[in-house]
Formats: sequence, C-alpha cells, structure tokens
Amino acid sequence: MILRIATGILVFLCLISNLPAVETAGTNPVRFYLFYSEDCEDCEEFLEYTLPYLEQKYSIDYQLFSVNDSKNFALLNQLEKQYGATKDVPIIFIGDYIIGGLDAHIDIENIIIEYSKSGCEFPEVVNNSAEIDSVKSNSSGQPQQLETENGTESITNISDPAASVYIAYFFKEGCSHCDRTYLDLQHIKKKYPQVVIREYDISTRAGMELSEALSTLYDLPENKHSVTPVVFIGDKYLLQEKARWHNLENIILLGTSDLEIPPWEKAEQFKGNSGLSIIERFKSLGIITIILAGLIDGINPCAFATIIFLVSYLSLSGRKGKEILIIGFSYTLAVFLTYFLLGILGLSILEKIRQINSLAIIINILFVVIGTLSIILAAYSLYDYYLFRKSRTSEMVLQLPRKIKLKIHQIIREKTKVQHFIIGAFVIGFLVSIQELFCTGQVYLPTLVYMSNLMQYRLQAYIYLIIYNILFIFPLIVVFMLIYWGISSRKMGNWVQQKTGITKILLAVIFLILGIILIYSGIRG
Repeated sequence: MILRIATGILVFLCLISNLPAVETAGTNPVRFYLFYSEDCEDCEEFLEYTLPYLEQKYSIDYQLFSVNDSKNFALLNQLEKQYGATKDVPIIFIGDYIIGGLDAHIDIENIIIEYSKSGCEFPEVVNNSAEIDSVKSNSSGQPQQLETENGTESITNISDPAASVYIAYFFKEGCSHCDRTYLDLQHIKKKYPQVVIREYDISTRAGMELSEALSTLYDLPENKHSVTPVVFIGDKYLLQEKARWHNLENIILLGTSDLEIPPWEKAEQFKGNSGLSIIERFKSLGIITIILAGLIDGINPCAFATIIFLVSYLSLSGRKGKEILIIGFSYTLAVFLTYFLLGILGLSILEKIRQINSLAIIINILFVVIGTLSIILAAYSLYDYYLFRKSRTSEMVLQLPRKIKLKIHQIIREKTKVQHFIIGAFVIGFLVSIQELFCTGQVYLPTLVYMSNLMQYRLQAYIYLIIYNILFIFPLIVVFMLIYWGISSRKMGNWVQQKTGITKILLAVIFLILGIILIYSGIRG
C-alpha cells in the first residue's frame, strides 16, 4: 500500500508537470503497443493510474500484450530487435520511441503530445511468427551477435542446445531490471526444459557470498560485484540490461560443455574466502567515511555549544576536578548509549523494510531522497561558512533553533541540582541527545542509511555503528579531560568559535560524500 501511494504520487507529479503543454497538443489519434507483466507492480500502476489519465486527456488507441504469454513475448523480442533496444516492463512502442520501466510513466505524455500534432500509427512488425524470438529463425546466414560487458561478440557454429544447461541468477527485491531478467529466464525455461535455473537473493548472506565467489571466478570488475541482475551461464556472465533473452538463447544454442557444469559448483573453491573479500571491500570503501562522519558530527558546533554551556554551568555550581571528570564520564556514557540505541533502532527499521518484498523499492527511494537531502545540507553548510566569514553566525542555517537551545539549558540547570549528580549527568546526557537530534541527526541519518547496505553482514554494520559513536563522543572526552587539566571553558569556547568555519567546510565535504554514495546506490537499485 505504501509503495502504491509513493509511486502514485511520483507519477502524478510527473504527469501534472506537463499540463501547460496540453494547450498546444493536437487531436490526431496516437496509437501504440503496451507490453506488461501480470507480476509487475510498475505495470499495475501504469494500467490503473497513468493509462486512464492519458485516455481522458488525449485521443489514444493502444493494444495490450501480456508478456506472460509466449507469443506476446516473442512479439516483444521481435520489436525490440527492430528498435535496437530492450527495456524494463511496462514497455511501450510508440512511433520511433521505445520506453519502459519508470520512464514509461514519465515520458509517455510528452511523446503523445509530440505525435498528436500529426497522428501516429501502430508500429509495423516485420515478422510476427510464434518463433521470431528464436536465433534459428535467422535464415540470413549472418553470425549472431552476443552483447557482453566487453562489447559485441560474433557467435558462429550455432548447434543444438546442450543436453543440460545450468544458470545462476542473482537478484535484489525492488530492482526493476531484475523483474525483466526474471521474465526472460522464465520464457527460456519454457522453451528449453533442459535448463536448470537457481535464483539467489543477493541481499541474503548466502546469496552475497556465492555472488562474490562467482564474481571472482568469472573475473568481474571490482565495481560490478553485487550489481543486479547478474546471470552466470557457461563461461560467461550477463549484467543488468545484457541479461536478456537474445543473449541467453545465443549462449544456450552454442551447446558448449561449460554449460553442463553448474556455476555454483564451479564457485565452491572460492566460497571460503568470499565472506572475507566482501567485508574487506566494505571496510576499504566505508570505514573512512564512517570515521569522518562520526568525528565531524562530534565536533559539530551544535553539540559543542551544549558541552561548553554544561561545563560552564558546572564550574559556576562549584564542581571541580574529579567531580567534573566523573560527571563528564556519566554524561558521555549516556550520549553514547542513546545514539547507539537509536542507531540500532534505525538499522532494524531499514532491515525490516528490506525484508518486505512489496516495500523493497522504498529503500532505493529512501537512498535517493536522503542522498539528495545530504547534498542540500552540503550546500547549506557552505552557506553557513559564508555567513561565518561575514561574522553573521547568528544567521547560520544548520544550528539548533533558539527554543531547543533554551530547553537544553533548562535541562542542564535543573538536573545538575540533584543530590546524585552522577545520575543527573546521565539523565542530562540522554535528554540533551534527544533534543540535539535536530542538529546532529543531519549527519547521523544519512550515515545510518549508508550503513544499512551492510545489514546482510549484521556484525559488520554494528561494528561501524560502534566506531561512529565512539568517534562522536571522542570530542566530549577531550573537552572534559581538558577541563580537568585546568583549561577554562571560556578559552575552549573561543577556540570552538574560531574553528566553526573549518567545521562547516568539513561538514559540507562529508554531506557531499554521503549524498553521492546514497544517490548512486539508490539509482543502481
């Protein structure tokens, strides 16, 4: 239900953005073919929302084809050959255009407007037979073409299919490319009963480890590991839009002996080290980002302003030396536990969303949304740096609102009066952490979304969470130690004020890094 609402809103916004162009649209009929799958949520949305919307506004005529039917799927393959491209379902052939997936929702109205000025007939099918999708139907005698990651490869010596063909298929829930590859594989299985297909969810530990082992065996580029969909067949691998019917069938018809060896058996010798390989890759790509995010969040001016006020108030209250150190330890422990528990809660929620098939695409949307928010925050952080340079720090955007600041100060004044000041400091740490989420959460939230990529390796994700929060409280520990050694809160406050500019620059950098990573992860799906 949430997915339907989210997609409906997106489609509605995309459609209404074209309203001004309707005035210039003609009334000539526009005809097109629409191929859909009965198992495709994007198709359901298109048929239920987008198509009725278009019918009300334009003179359109269309023919529907369910690709679950073998003849319709053969027709789809023939048209894709004619148009020189393959798309994700729903797929629309309209005039000179082929559009599919989410683009079908977004681009269809503009194309209809373009053709409504002169009209548009149904696409012409060169050869509409039940077997047009077969490589054998090509009687030209020309070598077949196999699209691989390294370009186009000529295929000769087409023979009868091998006695047995084993295919390992890796997917991820919510991946639109995976839906199309799954559809092609089902039709391959119908036509070639000797084909054995094993499906693996790459978001599971077992799926990730086998994918890593096969990626190593088949020598996939490092940046292609864990990309979906991916099909391993014979001695070849097919990634994303290359994992389509014509490439799969061409390989099967080669009939090589490699096809008779299951890829998962070939990978056995590599499986022992695959888990370590994945973890090492995540460490190399992610640990620096986590360290920077935690440390920079810890020296966030929002958080530091609260530390300085707390220390100042403790000094005015007559707290000195070891007493401040003990209070500082209790306060810091509370901050660490609060943020760590909030992090576990956040990661658990994201993991639950991943496990619900119908909501899996929400994760990709969330990645893009949070990534975009991070880039916006990077821009605001640079703007704050500009304001700092102009001595207009009170106007800075990324800071705690005055009401929250006053509330925090009130909590500190009230709780430091209790007899058991250690307990009071712990309570202050907890309450202040909740209040400061408005500011520190700007870094924490994108980092949590980033760490959620590791949830199939739960221990690794939690280690990252611990590292982040240790670095987050590290500046607190330093401050209380300096106070213990006799540094005044006034000097510390002046130092923090002087370093506000560089902090804003560092915040902008970490926001930008997180934003790019999250948007890329979300789009890659």
